[in-house]
Amino acid sequence: MADNKVRRLPIVENGKLVGIVSLNDVLEAKPSAASSLSVWELNYLVANLKIKDIMCANVFSISPDATVGEAAKMMLEKKFSGIPVTENDKLIGIITESDIFRMLAGS
Repeated sequence: MADNKVRRLPIVENGKLVGIVSLNDVLEAKPSAASSLSVWELNYLVANLKIKDIMCANVFSISPDATVGEAAKMMLEKKFSGIPVTENDKLIGIITESDIFRMLAGS
């Protein structure tokens, strides 16, 4: 995720948005740096984590017909840096803080 500069990944099952995984979710799922496990054991544990075990299933989303102001307000209220955009429970995009800043900056 970090290599691709992605901070969140929506999880879709049968076309329906069922969850979201953030970079923080992944980092929090890693064992503590004080762990006595070897590097190989740590890598094995992380590689075998199931998305369903670390994703947030209570996903807030926004309609494509919502305004940028409504999206910004939701981000501020929920303390999210991005929100999935859904239509009829289907993921059609993501709006992020960066998208809003780029729009305001005119780039």
